[in-house]
Amino acid sequence: MQKIKWQLSNEVKKVQIILFKKEALIDYLAISFPNIGEFNWNIPKNFTNSIHYRIKIIAIDYPRINALSDYFYIKDDLENPN
Repeated sequence: MQKIKWQLSNEVKKVQIILFKKEALIDYLAISFPNIGEFNWNIPKNFTNSIHYRIKIIAIDYPRINALSDYFYIKDDLENPN
């Protein structure tokens, strides 16, 4: 599990949390999530290793209010797959 954190105005009630790989939208992690400043994400095991993932947080009622993370990596934790 990975904790995603953000800070938005208290006026924002709900957010979308979107995963990108480079410029491509990969998945909606949350479509209408309360703006509580954090989200616990269970990363699926079928994601490919990459250093090109990003998260975007968008205020549902104010789409101009958004934030895009820096690039981060997802990597397999298996050292000796059998």
